[in-house]
Amino acid sequence: MKKILVCLVGLLVFACSLTIQAQTITTINGLRAVWRTDETIPFLRIVLETDHPVTPKLVIRNKDKVLLLTLSNTKIGKLERALVDDNPTVRQVTVTQKAATTMIAFQLQRNVAKEEVQFFSLPAGKGAASKVRLVLDIKNPVAPISPSTKSTIWSKTENIGPAPETTAVETVRPYHAAVDTKVLRGKIICIDPGHGGSDGGAIGRKVKEKDLTLQIAKRLAAQLTQAGARVVLTRDRDTDVFSAYAGAVEELQARCNIANTAKADVFVSIHLNSSIKQAVGGIETFYNSKTPYDYSLANYIHQENVKATTFVNRGLHGANFYLLLHSNMPAVLVELGFISNPREEATLLQEEQQEQFAKSMMTGLSKYFAHKGR
Repeated sequence: MKKILVCLVGLLVFACSLTIQAQTITTINGLRAVWRTDETIPFLRIVLETDHPVTPKLVIRNKDKVLLLTLSNTKIGKLERALVDDNPTVRQVTVTQKAATTMIAFQLQRNVAKEEVQFFSLPAGKGAASKVRLVLDIKNPVAPISPSTKSTIWSKTENIGPAPETTAVETVRPYHAAVDTKVLRGKIICIDPGHGGSDGGAIGRKVKEKDLTLQIAKRLAAQLTQAGARVVLTRDRDTDVFSAYAGAVEELQARCNIANTAKADVFVSIHLNSSIKQAVGGIETFYNSKTPYDYSLANYIHQENVKATTFVNRGLHGANFYLLLHSNMPAVLVELGFISNPREEATLLQEEQQEQFAKSMMTGLSKYFAHKGR
């Protein structure tokens, strides 16, 4: 079934120019839902609160029963928590943030028609505490669901719904590699733990991306330091690099500046992926061929990472990511699994897997420097 685009032209009229809107990073402060039965046709009302006007895009994907809301130039703040029980409309909500774009996916109980969805905005009232509100109404003319299939919506940036008591864990594949530490001695290696501080990144059932990337980065830094390399971390704790709630460009450039100022030989940015589909998983690596060595760096690291896990190999890809373009040295961005996949999240939480990824990246770096020095 074709995607249906719900046009929002004219819904948001505010006294600020498009230029100013594009430069303003809006904070999403609340995501609430209530089941309404005071109309002829019952409906679920979802209210999203922001501190500035935004221009949203709403897509209905009946193929996989998903209603996807995309908000550009936004960051996730401290969302208020709201619960809805006996809800026959939305089964699960997943909030994902990549750079300055927030995507909110509503997993529906059934397919919905365009006419059953209403979307409008309410401007902020008077007072500093007043919020801009985006209101999404989803009508439900069918009979209510039985108690055995009722769902709960959490207004938090995570995969929402009742979590199983235990989660299956991917097998941690034994990884053994001989590392040539001689080629690492004296090398300046900048390690960038993705996200941090006010930017949690992707969020799973038990952990945020920013926390796992920092744990893995510290393990990699320790191994490289022991091998004689000089390691520069863009952050060594849970903090923003530029400033809290800064724009994406300022935050990413601040990370590049650290690597560029240190005159690093290579730049390694560590991330975790996310998807609205929990079954999606795997590792992948990104590079930009701005120098003759970027592909080689990415290839060596990716091949070793593949050996260090049972996760699916999603491949090596060229990309125009900001960090890859604005770092002066060969750079790589690794996605070490999907935090939205419960099995992969559980595996990534294991110290053994974190150590193996740290070792595989160090091995890839040693092979890169050995190749470059030939």
